[in-house]
Amino acid sequence: MSLDDIIEQLGKNNESFTHIFQRDDKNIQRIISTKNGETKLRSIAGISDFLFKNGFNSYHYFSIVVGKGWEEKLEWIAANYEALLKPMEFNGSHVSQIVRNKGWEEKLEW
Repeated sequence: MSLDDIIEQLGKNNESFTHIFQRDDKNIQRIISTKNGETKLRSIAGISDFLFKNGFNSYHYFSIVVGKGWEEKLEWIAANYEALLKPMEFNGSHVSQIVRNKGWEEKLEW
């Protein structure tokens, strides 16, 4: 399946996904080229309404899913961002940098 086909398919079910990822977006191309890239895009699409509503952009998504533990990172963000981090004025950029490397769980336990 081509990247255009994947974007079209995911956009049909998740309109905000098409607002986040345009066909020529370099970060969607970077995500798809990583290990399990299509799976990562599908996971992002599953919570794209939430992410879009909270101001996350394609670079933030790439930063979150580029390494190990990306599923857990997306799950944590979806479950906790609005209640814990948003009230303290953390944004997508802050969150994507916090969870980017090893030790992200410890950083979020503060």
